[in-house]
Amino acid sequence: MNRRIWFLAVIILILTVALTACDRHSTSEKKAATAKIEKHLAEKYEKEFAVETADDLLIHVPGELTGDVVGFETQAYPVDAPEETFKVEYWEEKGIIEDDYINHLMAGKLKSELSELISPILGRDIKIDAGYDNGAWGNMPDTKYTPATLTGDYDYSALVDVYVKQTKSIDKMAEAKNIDLIQRSLLQKGIEDVMIAFYYMSPDEFELIEQIRKEDEENNLYQICRASASCIVASGRVDEGEVVDGYNQILAEFDLYREAPYQSVE
Repeated sequence: MNRRIWFLAVIILILTVALTACDRHSTSEKKAATAKIEKHLAEKYEKEFAVETADDLLIHVPGELTGDVVGFETQAYPVDAPEETFKVEYWEEKGIIEDDYINHLMAGKLKSELSELISPILGRDIKIDAGYDNGAWGNMPDTKYTPATLTGDYDYSALVDVYVKQTKSIDKMAEAKNIDLIQRSLLQKGIEDVMIAFYYMSPDEFELIEQIRKEDEENNLYQICRASASCIVASGRVDEGEVVDGYNQILAEFDLYREAPYQSVE
């Protein structure tokens, strides 16, 4: 068999396996799974969800030519918050339903706690974005977590952006001290994995932050801020219960790799 024929045979095999696997469940089975998922979410979170019709959940093992259908997957969102779309997986053989809506709830708790912590320390108007990273493979949060879980007990990395309304020139030494205090305070609250960036913005930029985020398709505000003459950025990090960069390192890397000379808003 020459290489071209062998290659075509492999492609046909892969497509055949994929097509066969995706036809494992009937329409009625998918609808029944959808209803089960909807009931599970309503009971777990005590609110109503809209759930798309479930489809086959196909797992492909890296390095293998075959895959297997192990259950169902779908998208859902709370009826009262359609923008909070999340993924759901129903592992049929194990009888386990996993979802990452818990990330939305934990992010909301984290934002509230961060606001109470950071506002008094900085003493300026701030806005906060917060979320959680479930790892390189985008794994679902463990089913042991419930709406009653505390942020200090949620074992995933937090990603936080803090937007600061800056109306005068920045005292980098003071801000490095603030950032170090904030990250150590988070550690004391039991939050052991967090990457936090601080964007010191002009009043005009601060008021337009939501619009800037929407227009930033690559979600790379760090790069945008570095290229702005009136925005400056710094960061802190806690990893596995240890402060990665202390005061000296924060100060040394303040506004690292600036692309445009910073101009005070004074």
